[in-house]
Amino acid sequence: MKIAYVANSRVPSNAANSIQVMKMCNAFAAHGHQVVLFAKRSAPHVSLDTLQTFYGTEQPLTVHFYPEVKTVGKRYVHRAFLASKLLVESPDLVFGRDITASYLAAQLGFRTMIELHAHVEEYSDSYAACILKILHHKKLERAIVTSHTLKAALVQDFAIDERLLLPLHNGADLPPTEEAIPLPEGPLHVGYIGHLYRGKGMEVIGELVKRCPWAHFHIIGGRSQDVEQWKDALASHTNITFYGFMAPREVAAYRNAMDVLLLPYQRQVYIKDNTEPTNGRWMTPLKLFEYMAAGKAIIASRLEVTQEILLHRDDALLCDPERLDDWVDALRELHENASLRTLLGINAQAKLTQELTWHTRTQKILATMNEPEKQLS
Repeated sequence: MKIAYVANSRVPSNAANSIQVMKMCNAFAAHGHQVVLFAKRSAPHVSLDTLQTFYGTEQPLTVHFYPEVKTVGKRYVHRAFLASKLLVESPDLVFGRDITASYLAAQLGFRTMIELHAHVEEYSDSYAACILKILHHKKLERAIVTSHTLKAALVQDFAIDERLLLPLHNGADLPPTEEAIPLPEGPLHVGYIGHLYRGKGMEVIGELVKRCPWAHFHIIGGRSQDVEQWKDALASHTNITFYGFMAPREVAAYRNAMDVLLLPYQRQVYIKDNTEPTNGRWMTPLKLFEYMAAGKAIIASRLEVTQEILLHRDDALLCDPERLDDWVDALRELHENASLRTLLGINAQAKLTQELTWHTRTQKILATMNEPEKQLS
């Protein structure tokens, strides 16, 4: 089967959405399907080899980059480009995170699936209207949503037939084989990987640095200006190291070296260059699944979505995102109890391997293609 994946992502980039797009394309291709990606180019000369090296993917992939347009009317140029290429490629399925591109594909008569990572209310009025239109389009096969929480909200708020919505959490590759970077013995090595936008958790980590001198904190990721801001704020503390952004393929060796990995998301999280708030209720960060794949002890915020995935004291410790004392107590417990660290890591990795890989996720999506035609009211 030929699958066209339509994305609004720039590749390669440090955006989590670009990682998810490339991992999904790689997983679809690993099932033996021909995958064609539509995306934006982040630099003048980007090759498939560049993408595979950056993201750590290996499956064959055809990439169509949207033309760079500096003038008014870019959207129309991109849509004309997409329509012409789709008519030539003639895919059996169009799969998309770019909802407007997916709607165009449906209008052209292609079987289409979309993926939603947030409630309709989180988008602009025009984009939200497009989501609602495609959710009622006869060519839409399924809408993948990233949590049961999101599915329930969409069904309740928009009277969408629940059979149309397939809840599937994000995923990660099977446990990485990369060796861990060497770190000095003595302190508890605690890692956080991801952006440093407001609400992602540096506010919590900054306080943990001050209250847990027996731990060393390793912060991987973040825009340079955010890294510098937090370096200045914590300049008097020697138990934290900032590494800045790393390509996805480079991160595993650092993740593997940690004793504990943190996911201190707040109830409101900022995205898009730290300027746009979104409801943390919908967040299913890729780093959670990558943490699970690493087989390390995880401390995560107790949010609706994380509780769909993690079980307190079985495969993670869950804390109230706003109660700092809970985070200090959880980290101290893991510092003092190596056996608990090991148990949590083993259980988390086993759950990921059995249920939450990219391979399993795409397998479930593809299985819906073989189901009888939907009889939706």
